[in-house]
Amino acid sequence: MKILGLESSGQAASLAIAEDGKIAAEFTLNVGLTHSQTFLPLLDSMLTLGGLTLAEIDAIAVSAGPGSYTGLRIGIATAKGLALPSGKPVVPVSALEGLANNLADFQGRIFTLLFARSQELYYAQYQAEAGRLTEREAPQVLLLTEVIARIKEVQASGQAVAVAGDGFFQFEQELKTQLEPQSLFIPDRRRHQLSAASIALLGEQKLRAGDGIAGSQLVPVYLKKTQAERECGE
Repeated sequence: MKILGLESSGQAASLAIAEDGKIAAEFTLNVGLTHSQTFLPLLDSMLTLGGLTLAEIDAIAVSAGPGSYTGLRIGIATAKGLALPSGKPVVPVSALEGLANNLADFQGRIFTLLFARSQELYYAQYQAEAGRLTEREAPQVLLLTEVIARIKEVQASGQAVAVAGDGFFQFEQELKTQLEPQSLFIPDRRRHQLSAASIALLGEQKLRAGDGIAGSQLVPVYLKKTQAERECGE
């Protein structure tokens, strides 16, 4: 089974192909260009160099958010554009779960944090054990003070804790100062990055579990109102 993974919710455009639990190809570009400029050329290059065609792809896994509104729309539109004509299933994957999967070899509790705005973070919590993730708290928006309180609560229970995502670097001083360092694992920077490889691998797991949907059902998960929605509500 070949799964195409798409990740465009952050600064980098990332695409990958997973096959039977392994990554067959992964392309990432983070050079200041917009995803609209890079996404489809990257896809064409990856398929060509991998000797593959779209017809050989069984399903499309896509980062459904949260993240950049524009980036998410590009990823969702690309997934729909590939899935609808062919009838291939689509598997939406949380960007926060994708981040946690970067640390699937960690044993303990994983907190994934993406910067939202001001003192707000996109947040989720997962238990990692034997290479598998179990969601403990669903993706949501929290204030930094709330995030710190929840991590401290888990640390107080004696569990090892890992934190990943650009939200960590946004509030690195506060987190390092207020959390217990002995039970806090900070991965290398590479594993803080949103990755299409993680999206593809999780997509394969979810598809086997029956979580694929039709392309027409795919919608982004913003968690926060867009600027247009906020202005309409004023």
